[in-house]
Amino acid sequence: MLTRIAKRGRVLIFTLGVLIGSGFLGPMTADAGHRRFAKKQRKALHCQPPKSQVRTQSRTCPATKFRPPMTVWRACCENRGGKVQCHPFPYCPARSPS
Repeated sequence: MLTRIAKRGRVLIFTLGVLIGSGFLGPMTADAGHRRFAKKQRKALHCQPPKSQVRTQSRTCPATKFRPPMTVWRACCENRGGKVQCHPFPYCPARSPS
């Protein structure tokens, strides 16, 4: 009975070692913030179908002690009537999104 439990423990430790070593368990949590920030950036750079994109504008977020300065973008869209509306700038992240 004890050898069966010990064998399962060794197999579990080996499996976790292989998964961590290959990168399947490590970067997933660190990359989640970057994916969320990138999704908001993509949304800010596109216009809905009846509108057309006229221009893009950029703003530089100041550096903090947790991240370097970075640039965020927004799109300005023109509707069929000729009125131009700009999306709001995305927030400046407190920490580095990567």
